[in-house]
Amino acid sequence: MAAIVERLELDVSLDRITSWRVRDLCYRATVTRGSEAGSFVGYGTGATVQEARARAVMEWVERYAQFGPAPPRTARTARAASIADVAILPPTLGLYARSQYIAGFPCVPFSMDDPIAWVEGADLADGRRRLVPVEFVYPRAPLGRPPLACETSSGTAAHVDPIAAALAAVCEA
Repeated sequence: MAAIVERLELDVSLDRITSWRVRDLCYRATVTRGSEAGSFVGYGTGATVQEARARAVMEWVERYAQFGPAPPRTARTARAASIADVAILPPTLGLYARSQYIAGFPCVPFSMDDPIAWVEGADLADGRRRLVPVEFVYPRAPLGRPPLACETSSGTAAHVDPIAAALAAVCEA
């Protein structure tokens, strides 16, 4: 852990503001180097120091994997209408109600005809390679247009076992 994490410390400030179990310890893992996106913090709780520290580091890994790397290479930029047969379309991923798109709202409605940057991923249901809008995978990727969805790390999980990571991500979303 020392090679990755700059600071790993007991965080007593969260005791009053979280719903974590009282008997759990809360640790914060902080790393500020290695990314143009800034620092990343991971929090973890556990009944033991080792469990809390490990969870804090894994939470940091999740956030760094999603927000920290250099902008991804897009598989292609295309209109959803032209690739609908190989894409996971934004409406199936969750978008906003029409009434939310008011002046000042940071996101724009999805249109099948607007060009979107897509990245390749695997469909968990059947393993097929599918295209996903870049901002649903890398929320801080430069888009050159307003985003379809606001940044979140929900649905992101890290684990040493890919199946366990996928299950944790699905259960978190």
